[in-house]
Amino acid sequence: MRKTPRTLVGMCMAVAAVVMTASPSHASYSNVVYVATGLEPAPGKGTFSADPHGRIPGDAIRACDVTRDGWGVKAWLYMNHRVIRTASTLGHRAMYCTRWKTGNLKEEQLVTLRVCLVKKGREPYRCAHGRART
Repeated sequence: MRKTPRTLVGMCMAVAAVVMTASPSHASYSNVVYVATGLEPAPGKGTFSADPHGRIPGDAIRACDVTRDGWGVKAWLYMNHRVIRTASTLGHRAMYCTRWKTGNLKEEQLVTLRVCLVKKGREPYRCAHGRART
């Protein structure tokens, strides 16, 4: 079966989109987990860093708001169905990342990072999550 260049480009783009969206937000046992807020392009993201590297501390989260859409971004780190720490961009203008919220956690524990778009007085909107080990 003969493939046209347009078909091949389309197939490559589809495979790349699946790999690029599935890997970071569902990565297990990774050092850093990025979770976008469920929209494309992502208006915000949350990041979990299990181990320190460079200027990034370990067992840390932060939230980033990257679009001027009126929504903030909030990230929650859960362990055993309990919130360990949160980071929120509410009250700041877009194009803002929170400072790293950190604290020592027991090693080899499964954690979940939940990231949502938020507005003051409203329920979280468009949430996504990812898992990692400390």
